Amino acid sequence: MSFTPIESFQEVRQQWESLLSVCSANTLYLTPQWQEIWWDTYGRDREMAGFYIEDPEEPEGVMAIASLSRQNGVASLLGSPETFDYNDFMIRPGYEARFFPQLLERLDSQGLGRLELYSLRESSPTLQHLPDLARDNGYLVEVSEEDVAPGLDLPGSWDEYLALLSKKDRHELRRKMRRLESAGPVRVRLADAETLERDLALFQEVMAESRAEKREFL
Repeated sequence: MSFTPIESFQEVRQQWESLLSVCSANTLYLTPQWQEIWWDTYGRDREMAGFYIEDPEEPEGVMAIASLSRQNGVASLLGSPETFDYNDFMIRPGYEARFFPQLLERLDSQGLGRLELYSLRESSPTLQHLPDLARDNGYLVEVSEEDVAPGLDLPGSWDEYLALLSKKDRHELRRKMRRLESAGPVRVRLADAETLERDLALFQEVMAESRAEKREFL
């Protein structure tokens, strides 16, 4: 078992992307690209405290990544509630029970007695494993609801989806669909690697034209 400090996003990028692809916490906000941009923009007053764990007995190599920073003796995941909708540790499935004791040992060895975690999903393995473990090790633990992100499990067809809506919402949706169809021919196209850059530029252009606030934001 080896702990390697994260000193550069580039040096661990390939392993990072491979691990993230199998994690339950696989979101845009945990990609090395997003995290590197955040760090370069907002990390000036913080120190990097992240690390990754490799297990020579495991063929997968990197088993977990803790993308952490530190400030005034407090450790936290890179990012903030204002810039990350979802955040978490990246842990290979099945490795959680081994990772969190190692996390606490690592923080203790660095003299970090406080860990603040934001933007965790309700289903996060961190919330399932870490609070009880930390309490058993003498830590004071506080878990509170930070925000609410509504979601919906989509049914198998458009008609089934419409049936889930209220009469008012169905009427409003159909009104918008009629407005869309009256604007001219409409088609749906999936972006691919060759068209993505062009499609993103077009998407931003359309957003900027829709409202002054969006144009200012962009």
